[in-house]
Formats: sequence, C-alpha cells, structure tokens
Amino acid sequence: PSAEEDELAEMILRDRSARRLDQTVTIGALMRRYGAQRKTVLKSLKKLTEENLLDRAPGQAWLFRRAPDDPEAQGESYEFRLLLEPAAILAPGFRLDGTRAAALRQGMETLLALPDAGLDIREFQRLDIDFHGMIADGAANRFVTDALSDHLRLRRLPGTYAGVNVFRLKQSLREHLTILDQLESRQYEVAADLLRVHLRLSRSQRPQAASRGAPALFGMISRPDSRGP
Repeated sequence: PSAEEDELAEMILRDRSARRLDQTVTIGALMRRYGAQRKTVLKSLKKLTEENLLDRAPGQAWLFRRAPDDPEAQGESYEFRLLLEPAAILAPGFRLDGTRAAALRQGMETLLALPDAGLDIREFQRLDIDFHGMIADGAANRFVTDALSDHLRLRRLPGTYAGVNVFRLKQSLREHLTILDQLESRQYEVAADLLRVHLRLSRSQRPQAASRGAPALFGMISRPDSRGP
C-alpha cells in the first residue's frame, strides 16, 4: 500500500477506536467520510483485513473484529493470553531470538531511565508488543504462534493502552526485563511463572493491587549469573 492508503488505514482505526465508526462500515460511507477514492478505500480495507483487524461482510460491508478496548474484552484478552503465552514458553522447542532480545533489553532500559513525564506511551506500546511477539515467535508450535500473533495485531489499535498510568507501565517494563533474564538463561519454568504473574498484574491495571504480594515474587528472583547461548 502507498503512504496515502497507510494513512487512511490509520485514520479508520483511530476513528473506530474512538467509536466514531460503527462496527460495520461500507466502502461508500468511508469514501464520503474521508473524501477518498474508491480504490484507495479498498486498498486500505484490504490492508486491515490482511492484518486480521477487519472481516469482509456480505455486499459492500466490512466488519471490525472485536478489539480489547473495553473492560469485558480486556478481561477476555488476558484470559486468552494467560492460557497461551506461558504455554508457548513451556512447549518443547522454544527458541529465543538473542538479537531481538538484546535490542528489546536496550530499548526497555532506555525507556525506564526516562523521568515519568518523559515516558512515551507509543514507544512503550511498541516495546510491549515486540516483547510478547518475541515470545509468540519463539514457540515451536506454529498454531500457538499464529494465534498469539493475530491477537497482538488487535493490541496495536489506537487507545488499547489508554488509562494505564506511568507507575504500571514502568513496573511492567521491569517485569519484562526479569522475565527476559530467565529466558536468556533457559529457566523456562521460572519465566512462565513470572509471565503469568505479569499478565495478572497488567489485567488489574491498578497500582494499589499490583503493589500487594505479587511484585515481591519478581523481587525474589535474582538475575542469573550466566546465560545460555
């Protein structure tokens, strides 16, 4: 797709996230709303369909897939991830991409070093999705990888991270780094246990709840002295 089609696709996603678009849209309505040509709208819709954000409906209609952008959907999203992400690590054949892991570590440490007022939500979103995407891609089971990757695309939607405070975002980065320590040392059972705690804390999105009990588990896990190749 051209830059124009990419920009239109982003505008469509932003408007859907803000509920300015209904769950079902038509080509004609989008042409009128954005003053765009039919071929541009079609290519933008095709792009969103390829990213599993839209489904083709009968006639000229297109249907947005449900995104984890309301409390009920977020709860279901975390339940789905709690089932599959730890399993991705524990299934035989899990492989960590060392180059990707090193780049993620550098990015997360850089973001953590910033003052609270300077924390970039979009950069956090990029790192968060890439961290969990790395786990999905490391699974030896292609169906687990595909299911998690499809779900991650929904989390790229604008507004998915709205309402999460800086305290929780920084805490989440520290948890990612602790999990990464264990993955690099091939301590997969520990990493999977920590990932479950991390997902439950993120599901709560409440610092007062996150500060009781569970983070102590992360504090008790020391960084291994040596890592596997």
